[in-house]
Amino acid sequence: MSSPTPLLCALVLLALPFLLEAQGTPAASPAPAPAAGPDPVAILQGARQYGTLLKLLKDRNLVNAIADQLKNGLTIFAPTDKAFNNLPNGILQSLSPEVQTQLLLLHVVGKYYSKDKLSTAGNPVRTLATNYTLNFTGGNNQVNVSTGVVNIPVNNELYVKSPLAIFSIDAVLIPPELAGGKAPRRAVGADGAGAAAGVGELQGAEGRLESAPGGWGCLPGLAPVRGGRLFLSLSLCLSLSLYLHLLSLPVSAFSSPSVSLSD
Repeated sequence: MSSPTPLLCALVLLALPFLLEAQGTPAASPAPAPAAGPDPVAILQGARQYGTLLKLLKDRNLVNAIADQLKNGLTIFAPTDKAFNNLPNGILQSLSPEVQTQLLLLHVVGKYYSKDKLSTAGNPVRTLATNYTLNFTGGNNQVNVSTGVVNIPVNNELYVKSPLAIFSIDAVLIPPELAGGKAPRRAVGADGAGAAAGVGELQGAEGRLESAPGGWGCLPGLAPVRGGRLFLSLSLCLSLSLYLHLLSLPVSAFSSPSVSLSD
């Protein structure tokens, strides 16, 4: 039997420290999974009176989008089923998906606020909606949230623990643009560029809301809708009719009559 070669012995001696170190080192235990954050959907489902809100959030694919913002903190104002039932019949269905999305995001602030911090929040407070803000007023342990046309108290705390706060409200937050108010504001981003997504849809929806039976003015907390578009519409129609009439006239109608001179 031949003896090991010097090269083989040298390789064994070089590898021996590494083999011993690997044998004596215990296997690394897996890192613990990060603690799961609060689930807004589960909280609302457990409260059992927010089915309409949950359905709208799912229909507009906003569940994951809102959950993705949770790391930055969220404050959600959740209208009850009764609040949605108090809206004029067919209003939600008459809104386009884009307008419904903006209306829902108006109820979400991208920052965590406990109830006592709401009254000291710097108004106006930006929401996740493109063009809408909220205002908060407080006193005597009472906080109100306002859009400019809806002003209601913030009462029931469904969940308040950083990074998530969910407050129950008894009315849907309606922006002035959907209640016949002034034109939508242009939200300005960090780069200074104005965002006007959905403005055309909102202005179109405004007419549908005003023509609904009872209108928004029938809801508690809503200012009466003031018209003024009828006169403008009639004026435009008359102007257009006159313009079309002038186009239909022969050219001779605009020429001066010829006068013949006779001796």
